Amino acid sequence: MFSSPTPAPGSLATQTLRKAGLMDGDATMRDVSGSKHPVRKAKPKGHKTRAIDGVLGGSSRASTLPGRIGAASSSIAIRGAGRKMTVDIERRRRALNNTGGLMLSTSRMKGPQLDQWKELVESRYDRQNQFLNLSNLIEDPIVKKYNLKPPGHGGSAKEAAVIFKLAKGLTPQVTKLDLSNNHLSAEHLTLLAHYLNSLDALSLKDNDIRNFKELELVTGRAGKERFSNLQELMLGGNPLHVQQYEKGHQDSYKAEVVRRFPTITMLDQEPMALIVFDTPSSSSSAVNVAKPSATSFPVEMQPSNISGVSGDLVTNFLFRFFDAFDKNRMALVDVYDGSCTFSFSANTAIPERARIQGFQVKLPNQKSLDWKVWLDNAAGGSRNLTRLRQWVDKHDDRLKIGNEDTVRSLLQLPATDHALSGSAENFCVDTMAVPHGANVGLLVIIHGQFKELPSEGLRSFDRSFVLAPATEGSRARVNGWDVVILSDHWTIRNYSSPESWRPGPMLVQAPKRPPLKKKAPEPIPAVLAIEAPSTSNPAQAAPNFPIPPAYQPQFLAVVRHILFASVCRSSRRAFQPEPQRSLLIQICQTTNLIPQFGQDCLEKNNYNMAMAMSNFEAVRGSLGANAYMQQS
Repeated sequence: MFSSPTPAPGSLATQTLRKAGLMDGDATMRDVSGSKHPVRKAKPKGHKTRAIDGVLGGSSRASTLPGRIGAASSSIAIRGAGRKMTVDIERRRRALNNTGGLMLSTSRMKGPQLDQWKELVESRYDRQNQFLNLSNLIEDPIVKKYNLKPPGHGGSAKEAAVIFKLAKGLTPQVTKLDLSNNHLSAEHLTLLAHYLNSLDALSLKDNDIRNFKELELVTGRAGKERFSNLQELMLGGNPLHVQQYEKGHQDSYKAEVVRRFPTITMLDQEPMALIVFDTPSSSSSAVNVAKPSATSFPVEMQPSNISGVSGDLVTNFLFRFFDAFDKNRMALVDVYDGSCTFSFSANTAIPERARIQGFQVKLPNQKSLDWKVWLDNAAGGSRNLTRLRQWVDKHDDRLKIGNEDTVRSLLQLPATDHALSGSAENFCVDTMAVPHGANVGLLVIIHGQFKELPSEGLRSFDRSFVLAPATEGSRARVNGWDVVILSDHWTIRNYSSPESWRPGPMLVQAPKRPPLKKKAPEPIPAVLAIEAPSTSNPAQAAPNFPIPPAYQPQFLAVVRHILFASVCRSSRRAFQPEPQRSLLIQICQTTNLIPQFGQDCLEKNNYNMAMAMSNFEAVRGSLGANAYMQQS
């Protein structure tokens, strides 16, 4: 495979190959270089393909493994294997040359081309403004003078890497870069963040970035290679930009770009709205803040509010709609407008109040419920944008447009029973008039619950309709509907009871749990009998609540959980059980929290006692009496 002295035509090796039928009678083993003299044995060179070989036109190809294999394969006629071997070798050679060594060093780049690219880059650099203008390179006089092939105009990602590497060496440092109008694809820009990650302005206008997946290649890898200082970005004229604006998805386009370039304040010459979260500032002096004493909100929950329309119209629509929804969804094709929109969102999280009240355990059929058919089905599935942030294509696919597409999606969902003839307290309805083009529409918002069949487990839901009067002769009017549905958005949640919209005071405190049945106390281990750490200043000493015997079984159960979790996660360097038990006792004796609440507080704060105490102080006003140990 490597260069070696060529055997003479009558040598033993040649005669052996001929006798074995592996060499034609008139073929000889020629020197790949074409020289008549024996090739001098050289030291084997490294097999790694250099990216610069493609820029220099392949002058060093013979020194690479693909070059030597390619040359050797064309010099020996091997009967029965030549064609397949040549194809395989050529395929490997191309793969190596196309993918190898993009992160090149310009110190290896010798010859006139390096100087020509360097001359081009330096001629376009405005040092005073730290602005490198590399737009429309194909029209540059230097490119024409030396017949260079810029990236996007015959040049590959290797030429782009050479240019970015040279730009990195400019002084002062480049902070503004214009790469517009070069027909660049994402492949040409994969190393831009590697070499020029300190840019604060970047123009990629009028290039060939086609989708958000390709845009990911431009952002660079996580860490130091990302554009951490980028303030302004321009992407206009790329297929990605054009397609998103043609579809009317400007807002989602901006959101997806900002997610990939979170530091930008200007996108396509439009200022981006900044969202600022207030964070508590540290203070050297502790300030005593009065504990909240209110147990309800200053305003009360109001009953259903139907305004802007007759109550009978809304009632008739809802009763007929949900009756058809439960019994014959195909009939709803008449009430949905031909250009309506429909989507639904499945929220699988259990509301905190429902968790405290234990609905998922107490209600008989809740464990039989399954979210799979809601999340993904033949018609698409849930359009929960929080969960689908990484799959932009599903944002469009799961928004149904038109009555037939809407009903087709509804038929893929589980059967339901809304039990409208039951208690009126299970539903809350609000309506208001809203503008709809030159006319007026009606917004109907309903909160309620339904049984999912056949499991008969309960789910809560929120549904928002935008309705318009059905015109004479329309499909809806002919089939007895007074209105048509222009928009339908449906949110399905875990059951949380109608208490959320019950008229009256809105409680701040969570409902109390029923008192625990007292069991015979088990002997408490010595490790639990740890006093809270004392302080040198009695005035600042933390309270030290004793652990009542009634709560010792809870401590034992929580400690067993800690031990089990520690054993299961020992391969991942989990916390050792002894410090965890000590911290659990410390926080419960300091705060009087029951063991389960104390453990939950510690786990959510990674067993950092200071953070756990700070978290407790922040939420203690919202904790009910059931969160604390009852001192006997």
